[in-house]
Amino acid sequence: MLRLSFGGGVVQSRAELDRRIRALLHDNAERLGLPCRDPEDPVGCFAELIGRAHAEHGERVVLVDEYDKPILDNLTRPDIAREARDGLRICRALSILTSAKMTCRLPLAGGRHAWLPGRGPMPPR
Repeated sequence: MLRLSFGGGVVQSRAELDRRIRALLHDNAERLGLPCRDPEDPVGCFAELIGRAHAEHGERVVLVDEYDKPILDNLTRPDIAREARDGLRICRALSILTSAKMTCRLPLAGGRHAWLPGRGPMPPR
């Protein structure tokens, strides 16, 4: 299984989010023994990991956990929330999962998007 979890810690900047994405991809690549050709390219690395994990290990499950957390953690700081949103778009995790649906048996993306601002405090973790 490929697992990218944004649940740990609070992302304070776009640069920190970019580092987190690269670290998550690196951890998965190392665990599976499948180093990316270009670890600085998160889109290419993620797509490559999905394809190679399936080809070499039969892995067909991808979990992107709490993908919206970097945005929700910064709702009171709109500039940083926008940067986080843009950073997650560059990674394009969900579009990569959609394009890899023939490879992935079970692509999962989870988040806390059911919580809406103005409806009280965000539920505790």
